[in-house]
Amino acid sequence: MKKYIVHLITILIIFSSGVILGQDRKFDSHDVNIELPELAILDLEYSGKDRLISLEPSLPTEAGLPISFKKAINSDIWLNYSSIIESKNDSKRNISVQLKGNAPAGTILSLIADKDNNRGDGAIGFPTGLLVLNETPQDLIEGIGSAYTNDGVGSGHNLTYALDLSPDKGAYELLDADESKTVTVLFTISDN
Repeated sequence: MKKYIVHLITILIIFSSGVILGQDRKFDSHDVNIELPELAILDLEYSGKDRLISLEPSLPTEAGLPISFKKAINSDIWLNYSSIIESKNDSKRNISVQLKGNAPAGTILSLIADKDNNRGDGAIGFPTGLLVLNETPQDLIEGIGSAYTNDGVGSGHNLTYALDLSPDKGAYELLDADESKTVTVLFTISDN
């Protein structure tokens, strides 16, 4: 029995010393490094069959009438973007647009962006209004902060292109069927 008590005391001492030495503190902590990336990307989504849109005036039904540009419009494209800005720079972003090439002589190509359709979140940008496109970059959307429009057709800003007769006197005389062409419209998202 004495031997049994000695073993029991020895076991208790071993366990109690382990408990005393192995106890944790009442609190502990560690650091978590959280990084948010800067982001600036855009995308064009097409509700039509392909990335090429066609703008063509209507032919007159009576001799002596001009061609009509009223139906030379297209709203098949949606502008989507995602952005995270750096507050150190305290700047917003813009989306500019420009032509690579020129519209046929006697015509103008214009573009207008609708207001965002509220499917995303954040500091969504606002359209600047109707632009007559040329080779000089022009701001189409301004004031983009940390935001996203959501993705796909029906999200972001709907774009409407229109081909029209130039308002310059004598523009109709410059129209030439041999000048039918394809031009590229370039969009760029950048800091102010």
